[in-house]
Amino acid sequence: MTRSLIKRYVVLASCTILTLLFVFALNTYMNRAHGKLLHGTTVIVIKTRNDLVVAADSKGRRGTAIITSESACKVGNVGLYYYAFAGAINDPETGFNILTPIKEAISQSGSIVEVANRYESMAGSLIAKQVGYYREKYRNFYDSVFKNKSASDVAFFGVEKDALVFHIRFFFVEETPDGKVTIQPKRIDCGADCENGDIILGEREEITKYMAVQPSLLKDVEAIEAVRTLIKEQIKVTPDSVGEPIDIVRLTIKRTEWIQRKKECEAKK
Repeated sequence: MTRSLIKRYVVLASCTILTLLFVFALNTYMNRAHGKLLHGTTVIVIKTRNDLVVAADSKGRRGTAIITSESACKVGNVGLYYYAFAGAINDPETGFNILTPIKEAISQSGSIVEVANRYESMAGSLIAKQVGYYREKYRNFYDSVFKNKSASDVAFFGVEKDALVFHIRFFFVEETPDGKVTIQPKRIDCGADCENGDIILGEREEITKYMAVQPSLLKDVEAIEAVRTLIKEQIKVTPDSVGEPIDIVRLTIKRTEWIQRKKECEAKK
């Protein structure tokens, strides 16, 4: 092997090592600069006279680093109580996990609206603490993900007294004139007297644009096909925080059918 060839190999190896070190340093910086909160998601709830269809994508983004996107279970059930969520999901840095208050609210039973209201009382302070932590420690992340937006959206739904119902709780982040962060809950309730409705939780910008161009979509196609189409439209523009597979559950008065559900998200028997 000639001296010039050896020199080329040394230069190539050095460049490779420097590239790996740069990627490692970038990943470390992104985690430090933006935290470890898993967030993202698009959830769609459609209620018609005959059924209730809820769909959720499977992707979440850890911090704001694209390389840390990961799968998550965002629609599930505990017995006859069903839930779906978008926004802040979990954070190993703070111990925050949206499923904790969801399951605690369900464990105390009651009607679905009672569960939703109980969850609102339980989750408000937890979400406020999480948002406040990120405002103080990761201001860029806070400004991008939380400020003047809903930090967490949760839907509770099911069959109750021979009626399909859903109750959604949003938690909007607002700042007072003196700079304090407040959480303002918002409710959308669709009970037995609500014949139909469609609500989007989480990432929705592209879906809103698509619906403006295709306003008759929900009338022209079945709800199951509609939710697939809409979530795929959102995936096109936010692939780092919204992605397939799309979990879909359909409820009628007489039965529940999982149209699609990731195996790791199936209820444990």
